[in-house]
Amino acid sequence: MGKCWCGATLRYSDKGRDRRYLFCGHSTHNRGCDNHRHYDYDGIEREVLALLLLFDVSRFTSQPDDGSDKIEALEAQIRDKDERANWLAESGEMTRRTREQMDKLDREIDELQERLDEIRKTVLIAEARGDAHREFADMVDQMWQADPEDENRKALRARISQDLRRIIESIRAEGEDLLVWLHRTRQWQIGFRLAASAPHPRGRHQKIQYKILSTLWQGVGERQEKPFTLEYLGARLGSMERWIDGTALAKFEQHSAEVMARVKAAVESMSDAELATLAQSPDRIAALGEAK
Repeated sequence: MGKCWCGATLRYSDKGRDRRYLFCGHSTHNRGCDNHRHYDYDGIEREVLALLLLFDVSRFTSQPDDGSDKIEALEAQIRDKDERANWLAESGEMTRRTREQMDKLDREIDELQERLDEIRKTVLIAEARGDAHREFADMVDQMWQADPEDENRKALRARISQDLRRIIESIRAEGEDLLVWLHRTRQWQIGFRLAASAPHPRGRHQKIQYKILSTLWQGVGERQEKPFTLEYLGARLGSMERWIDGTALAKFEQHSAEVMARVKAAVESMSDAELATLAQSPDRIAALGEAK
């Protein structure tokens, strides 16, 4: 998942005696990249794992996390359409138009039910993911306490590596620093700047230290970068929580469904002449959707 700014993979090298590092695969043998930095693998690993242990960052790479509000909105839509279908069935003579409306409502109910089932499955996966984060924290703790030559430590490292790929999309070189990008969502991508404590000189040298310096946010516009503090991160993520867990999206969809239901109910009783007049007035159409 490591990438140089030239696009090449950051390769792993183990020279022994705590000399493990990442380097650009195109920086050797005159392959076109001038990035000759050696990024200390152990220092990067410690800082990234420490960050991921703070909280379950995978909550911010997929959605919804908690679908309770969206489930409630879908259930309300299903109840509304079911009540309308029952009213049509009991209202009197079963005309062709009534049958068509009932069939349409049945199809819409089936589609909503499918969406509801999918969201419920997603909620179960999200709950299991919470357990996965606790297991991840336990594995990291066991790995740090284990003897470096212990075979169990190597197995733990392999499992941790799989979890990191589930959470992290890429680690990209940018000058002296590395940018850790989590997997993107439809709305944004979150990342962190792993800053080097000093420039990387060529040849043997004292190890460069790394620390999380800032938080990165990439949405529709330009990339934003703010100093990394738990207070700022908590406030920013809190404001995003409604979108992360699908609450805001569910409320928007519920409102849209209610507006469309009011508009449909109003136009069903209109004559062709009234409908033709209505089609010429967007303001009147919007007014039909307003709650009374």
